[in-house]
Amino acid sequence: MHLSRFPQPRPRPAWRRLALLGVAVLAGVALAPPAGAQSAKTRHWTADQVTLAVQPDATFDVREQLAMVADAGTWHSAYRDIDTTHLTAIDNVSVAEEGAGAYRLDSSDFDLDKGVYGPPQTFQVVGGLGSTRIVWFYAALAPPGHKTFTLHYTVHGGLGFYASGDRLVWAPFLSPDQGHLDQAQLTIQVPPAVNLTDRAAQVAVLPAGAGTVQRTAQQAVWRATPEAASFTATLQWPHGRIAGRPEAWQVAADAEQAAADLPGRLQLGATILSAILFLGGLLFWGWRWYRANHTPQAAALSGPVTEPPSDLPPGLVAVLTTGHPDARALVATLLDLARRGHVQIAEIPHVTKKGAARYEFAYRVAGQEGLAPYEAQLLAGLGAQGATPVRLTQLQNQFYTKVDGIASAMYAALIARHYLPYNPATVNRRLLILAGVCGVLALLAFGGAFLDLTISPALGVLIPALLLNGAAAFWLSDRMVLPGARWVDEAARWQAYGRSLAAVPAAARAAAAAEIAADLPYAAALGVEDAYLRQFHKPPLPLAVPPYYQLAPVDATASAAPAPPRPDILTSLARLIKLTGTALVSAPAVRTSKSYGGGGSVQPGNPYAQRASNLDDLIDIVDFLGL
Repeated sequence: MHLSRFPQPRPRPAWRRLALLGVAVLAGVALAPPAGAQSAKTRHWTADQVTLAVQPDATFDVREQLAMVADAGTWHSAYRDIDTTHLTAIDNVSVAEEGAGAYRLDSSDFDLDKGVYGPPQTFQVVGGLGSTRIVWFYAALAPPGHKTFTLHYTVHGGLGFYASGDRLVWAPFLSPDQGHLDQAQLTIQVPPAVNLTDRAAQVAVLPAGAGTVQRTAQQAVWRATPEAASFTATLQWPHGRIAGRPEAWQVAADAEQAAADLPGRLQLGATILSAILFLGGLLFWGWRWYRANHTPQAAALSGPVTEPPSDLPPGLVAVLTTGHPDARALVATLLDLARRGHVQIAEIPHVTKKGAARYEFAYRVAGQEGLAPYEAQLLAGLGAQGATPVRLTQLQNQFYTKVDGIASAMYAALIARHYLPYNPATVNRRLLILAGVCGVLALLAFGGAFLDLTISPALGVLIPALLLNGAAAFWLSDRMVLPGARWVDEAARWQAYGRSLAAVPAAARAAAAAEIAADLPYAAALGVEDAYLRQFHKPPLPLAVPPYYQLAPVDATASAAPAPPRPDILTSLARLIKLTGTALVSAPAVRTSKSYGGGGSVQPGNPYAQRASNLDDLIDIVDFLGL
């Protein structure tokens, strides 16, 4: 049968032939055994016995005895890597083989990865970054061959010197990539000056549980557990037993450790500080608030007080009874100065902005001899010197700037009289400063807590404590007058005297009317001026015009307005007290009110707290109410 009668296979394209060839090559590679499997090399170390002898000069000599067994493949070399980051130098290196003697130091080229070795029975010391390698070469060793090597070297600068105790930290054994280690033992010997049985001496193994340790006076022996086969030994003894000083590596390591510990220390310190500030702030500010709001109990009075209890000036009496300098204290001081001849007060016609004819008041300073500092400041604030008077409308929205200084001087006068231990105005200012400082620090801490800073967590825990203390200081800045027993007793007597002024017996009113110039400052200081003056209306009593109060103008040219019907003297004095108190503390715009009534409208609770946009409106209100 002729072959042409059967179908013939068509020739395959060239690209198909190449694809099949590639698949065959890949299959051959995949099925071929790994190169490592063809020439696998394994060995293990039956023992690694290390003896380290610390010398009195702070060096230590190391002797390592290593027993190796070849398990598979042919071996030509071994090496020992020594970490040099915690020492300064290694010298006096030697290598010996049991039965072959000492090896020779050599410098031939070698490449262990490529199987290029140095001459047999030679060794080299190769320095690297942070480590030193001792590598030695021997004749080809095949299974089940074995060899025992001994390494000697001296380490310089390997001890750490610290005030808490000098120490030695050493990793004594071969690295795991050299093969499994069956038994490992380290013996450290120390000079006679060091007693390892001393309670201050410490021995340890890292990681914990990787070995056991036994010690005598001059020797400690570590043995690795079978599971670990390697560890780092630490030994510490009292400072100064071996002469030496910290090396550069120790200084750098200590600095690095301090930098690493800094965030934790800052966090701990900030947490403790925050707890102290927070809890201490709660206790301190709570105590201060309690003192400010729980005054001592006043001593019981034996009966009505019909005469001034002491020679305390009216302005200070107002501070004593209200707890702070306010408009009442300013008016009482002004009336007392007028009574003593230092100020003259005149009632003069005045046309308001609405065209109404009213009376206002003008003041003129008559003398400044023998004045207390707060009185001198008040007169200076009036600005009425010599024959030129100052009108009440001129003091409105102007005099309030002097109130802080007058209040501070009043507190100083009470301190001098032993009613106060300190100046509350000064303390209040300091509290405001403290509140501001706490607020700024809290803001900075809040911003710093969101930055990538080492101290960010520490700043964050301080924020609540700073905010608490800042808020408490601000809230108590105008509540920190802490009256003592003497203050409370004196205030109680003056308040009793105020009740007597407000309720003078009918039989004694004629005599009291004659003393109105002397009693009116105290009535104003004690807030009973209305009740005091009202007593003399019904029935009407002959009332002497106080010598400092002039019905005629001090300066005839002070006003050209038509004179309105003049009120009686009692109404005039009541208007004088109310209008003057308001004018002295009025401010042109809303201003945070101090405890003495400064700024803005008159402080709520002030006996003169009529709210008006200007003094003209207040004059209208006072006249409408018939005050």
